[in-house]
Amino acid sequence: MKTKYLYILSLFSVVGCSSFKEKVGLMRPVPNEFETIKSDSLIVPRSTKIVHPSLAEGKKEKSVADQARDILGLRPSKPKGLHQAEANLLGRIAANKRDPKIKYKIDHDTKEETIHDKVQNALVFWKKSKKGDVIDPQKEQKKLKESEKA
Repeated sequence: MKTKYLYILSLFSVVGCSSFKEKVGLMRPVPNEFETIKSDSLIVPRSTKIVHPSLAEGKKEKSVADQARDILGLRPSKPKGLHQAEANLLGRIAANKRDPKIKYKIDHDTKEETIHDKVQNALVFWKKSKKGDVIDPQKEQKKLKESEKA
């Protein structure tokens, strides 16, 4: 009987051990967030050579005339890879002319007054929100009837 209690006691002591639980799979190992891992430093190979794009092989030298055209801006406006019809279309819609204030115009045209803006204008700036035109339903009904008769 004593051996039976001794076996049960030893079983509980072994089951209570955390390392036994980890080995059996009853308990997962918890990572230590303060543990650091030393890794090898980065090594840059010595054979790496960076060549300036203007000196790269296969790039042809520009002639003096081409350099002068680039400086004076006398290059044809047709971008490379476009057909003549596409170039004509881009020329008609003035795609090469850029408006420097386009961002301001788009923001101004698409801005809607939000609830936050209304509250801010009412409390901070003491501005009243813009009200729309009041429509008289009887006058509108008369206009509709007149337009149907005509």
